[in-house]
Amino acid sequence: MRSRIGTLRELLNVLEWFRYFYELLVLRPAAWYLPLPTSLLLADLAGWIDAVVPTEAARSARREMAVAVGASGWSAFVLGARRIAVERRSLVYKWRIEAGRERLSDWTILETGGDALRQLVADGTSFIVARGHFIGARSSFFRGVLFPEWVSVRAARGGWRLSPFDLRRRLARRRRPQANRETVDVPDRWWHGYDWNRASARTNSQEEMLRALSVPGSVVSIYSDAYWEKAGAYRRPFAGDGDRGFALGTARTARLAQCPVIPCVVALGLQPRTLHVEYGPVILPGAAGDSSADIEVTDRVLAWLERGVGRYPAQYPRSGIDRTWDASSETWIARE
Repeated sequence: MRSRIGTLRELLNVLEWFRYFYELLVLRPAAWYLPLPTSLLLADLAGWIDAVVPTEAARSARREMAVAVGASGWSAFVLGARRIAVERRSLVYKWRIEAGRERLSDWTILETGGDALRQLVADGTSFIVARGHFIGARSSFFRGVLFPEWVSVRAARGGWRLSPFDLRRRLARRRRPQANRETVDVPDRWWHGYDWNRASARTNSQEEMLRALSVPGSVVSIYSDAYWEKAGAYRRPFAGDGDRGFALGTARTARLAQCPVIPCVVALGLQPRTLHVEYGPVILPGAAGDSSADIEVTDRVLAWLERGVGRYPAQYPRSGIDRTWDASSETWIARE
C-alpha cells in the first residue's frame, strides 16, 4: 500500500487538489449536462486561475510560449494562459464525446493533406499514423469514420498512487464503455515526472502491431514524439528542445511490416467544435533488412511533427526554450 501513496509533498499540494476536485466536481458534470459554451467558459476559467497563480507550471508555459512565438509581457501571459486552458477544453470535449453529446456532423473539420491518406484507405493498404502529443488529439473521434480498423498504441500504465496528480491522470484517461477502442500497450510505463525508464513485463507490443498491420486496411496509430531517455536512444533537436531522446519504434515497425507512415497533427480550433487535422506526406519504409534506414524515416516524421508544434504551440504540452519558431521559413532555429 505504501507504494500506492504519493510523497508528503504531493499529498500536501493544495493547488493540485483544487485542480482535481474542480475537474471532478465542476468540469466533468458541466461537460455531461450543461451547454457547450458554459462548459468551455468553466474550462477557460480554470486555465486562467492556474495561469495567475505563481507556479512553475505557469511560468514555464509563459516562457515557452514567449520563446516559441517571440511574445513578451501581456501577450506571453495570454498565450501561456491559453496553453493551460486548452487542456481543460480538450477534457470538456472528451467527456462530451464519451457521453454521446457530440456528433461529428456538428463539427467543422479543417483538413489538409488527406487525399493521400484516403487513397491508401481506398486501396486497402495498411499504414501507420505517426501522431504527436497535441492536446487536441484527445478530441479526434473522427478517426472511427475514416479508418476501417484502428489500433491505438499507447504507453502502459503501472497502476496509480494516492496523489492529486495521479488522480487527475486517471480522471482524464477513464472512459465510458461506449468509448473503448482496441489498444496495444508499448513495453514502458509512464510514471510521475516523465520517467519512461521502467520496463514493463509486457514486451510483445511490436508483434501485436505487426499482426494488426498484416490485415489489409488496418491502421496503427503511434505517438512517435514520445520522450525516450534511455541508453541508446536516438538523440536530435525537436521543436524548442535542443536535444531530446527518441525511440525508433515507428520506423522499425513500418520497415518490418513494409507499410508506409503518415505523420498527423490534430489541434483544436479557436472556434468551438472546430478541429484542425493535418496529414503529412506518405513516408515509405526502408528495405526490410536495412535497419540504418530507421533514422532517416524517424527524422522525416519528427521534422513534420515539429512544424506542427510551431503552428500550434499552445497545444503542445512542452516545446522547450532552446530554439524559436521562424514562421516565415517554418523551421525551428537556435536562439541567439
